[in-house]
Amino acid sequence: MEKSGLSRNAINRLYKGTDEEMKSTNLKTLISLCEVFECKLSDLLEFTPEPKK
Repeated sequence: MEKSGLSRNAINRLYKGTDEEMKSTNLKTLISLCEVFECKLSDLLEFTPEPKK
């Protein structure tokens, strides 16, 4: 929290959030985490498409 400048609520949403909360995560939040962890965005996220009906 201190290193990223993110609020406790923002971190809790990422850690415990529902699928809907995760879908609405702000890109700025993810970039802040990348800067703290010195990683790429692709290190934090993985996209798996829904199977086609």
